Amino acid sequence: MSPKVALQYLLPHRLLSAGMRALMHWRWSPWKNAVIGAMTRLYAIDVAEAADPDPAVYPTFNEFFTRALAPGARPLAQADLVCPVDGAISQFGALTGERIFQAKG
Repeated sequence: MSPKVALQYLLPHRLLSAGMRALMHWRWSPWKNAVIGAMTRLYAIDVAEAADPDPAVYPTFNEFFTRALAPGARPLAQADLVCPVDGAISQFGALTGERIFQAKG
């Protein structure tokens, strides 16, 4: 077993999840603004697409993360099948034999 996988078994998952939930719901403005600023830079988030584009108006990071979009910001494609998510297709093709495809991480 690799050290990365072993670490996943050793970490206190419920404690870490509870801690992250508390941090993402924390209303202390300096913390919330720093996290929102870091995430918008790291993931190139276009705040102009939000119904309220001012990150300072969101009381918590979680409320920023679940923000409403401005009307018409991301219209659905006219297609038989759509998948309305924030993401991009990075790989496409058939898997053969005993090969796997790493989708995350």
